[in-house]
Amino acid sequence: MIQYYTGQRVDVEKSLHEIISSHMGHHTFAMIMLDRKVDITDLSDLMRHGSISTTMIYLTIRGEDKIKVMQKAWGKQSAKI
Repeated sequence: MIQYYTGQRVDVEKSLHEIISSHMGHHTFAMIMLDRKVDITDLSDLMRHGSISTTMIYLTIRGEDKIKVMQKAWGKQSAKI
């Protein structure tokens, strides 16, 4: 990991648990489960969210998914966005 201290570059070695937060792991788990087509209500239960609206945050459309949605809507398989 590279950090800067008083304008000078300092290479700092950190262990993996210092770089990756529990929040990042939680988010990654949710995204992988959605990629694997797990039902959103089941995912909400697995993540112990009090409301499904909390889980719905993970349903944002990513770049490659936007292209698929547009191609499906317009019936064009070769379109580039």
